[in-house]
Amino acid sequence: MTGTGRPRATRESLAIDVPPAALDFLQARLADETAAGGRSQAGLAMMRDVIADLHAGATPPPFAVRMLLLAYTRHRDYDPGWTAALDRAARAAGDGPRP
Repeated sequence: MTGTGRPRATRESLAIDVPPAALDFLQARLADETAAGGRSQAGLAMMRDVIADLHAGATPPPFAVRMLLLAYTRHRDYDPGWTAALDRAARAAGDGPRP
């Protein structure tokens, strides 16, 4: 189980390849959010779970990936090239193509 009470994601047969810089970016945002105290504990747990899943090459819940994309794609340090890799992670977990 994870911090959000959901079962840990499983590794898919197709490896999820997210650039290390994208993982570093998400880790930095988690540190920022934790320090700022503006997010709920459930929101922080979701971020930790997604980061852990991506580090492990596992597929995180599509909803969680979409939430992170909505929250951070306009951040000044976000590289738009990461969106495709994060989208693949969400689709591998059963989410369909983006409209």
